[in-house]
Amino acid sequence: MGLCLPIAEYMIINIKPTVFIFLTILTFSLKTSAVQNENSNPQSETGYETVRNFKDAKRALPVIFDMLDKPMTLYCSCPIIFTQSSSNKKGYMVRPDDCGYKIRQDKKRANRIEAEHIMPAYDFGHQMKCWQSKGRRQNCSENDAQFQRMEGDLHNLYPSIGEVNADRKNYHYGDWNAKPGMYGKCPMVVDNQLKLAQPPHSSRGIVARATLYMAERYHIKISAEQQKLFLSWNKMYPPTPNECLRNKLIASVQGNENHFVSRECEFKGINTQLTKTQYDTLKAFLKSLHR
Repeated sequence: MGLCLPIAEYMIINIKPTVFIFLTILTFSLKTSAVQNENSNPQSETGYETVRNFKDAKRALPVIFDMLDKPMTLYCSCPIIFTQSSSNKKGYMVRPDDCGYKIRQDKKRANRIEAEHIMPAYDFGHQMKCWQSKGRRQNCSENDAQFQRMEGDLHNLYPSIGEVNADRKNYHYGDWNAKPGMYGKCPMVVDNQLKLAQPPHSSRGIVARATLYMAERYHIKISAEQQKLFLSWNKMYPPTPNECLRNKLIASVQGNENHFVSRECEFKGINTQLTKTQYDTLKAFLKSLHR
């Protein structure tokens, strides 16, 4: 098994002893700070309390994605259609025909958008005491603050066609040159025999950076094989302006960026700054969320 560790821990070759001691102290300080942040209730950049759990995050997703340029679902690139309820809550929907999606079996879930956990909840939860006791995920969602933060982490959530979300289950990602077609023009592949999911090229960078982020932030073990795959995808499929903007929008309501995204955006010269309108929209959302 491999571990996703802070970059500073790899930078110890040919470093003078005094510099090495400094980097060691710095790394420990950063780790300590991260643990403290994970166990507190941070405020967002707007000054209001951040999203607290999966329920909050699901409400935040339509607000965030409505600010992107022509946003689409994760695996099938179906255009996202935004709605507004009578109580002024923003939502979203999808029309499968708009992207040539072919319903495999579940018509109800194929016609709705669900919040896909890129790193499955099972991966970050099944070894926790709350999961192993009676109730499994539901018990964790209701009673464990750390699990609630992980389950509701917006950097790990993305709108997906519900049927694909259901079919993917807890399968890890892979690339075995499978030919898509099980969902019509949607290029996603799910193999129940291999228990693997092969995402299309358009989403590989997104899933790589989200998984690397989750592994590092919450100290979750991922295999050396998966780590190698995601580091490769991170470089092969750099972020788009939409992904860079999504990262900034999430930081404004959650309190932290995904530095794997931030670093690649900076490398590509994509300097994303929120407009006053975007900032005010997020501020109003958080204010209404915690009334």
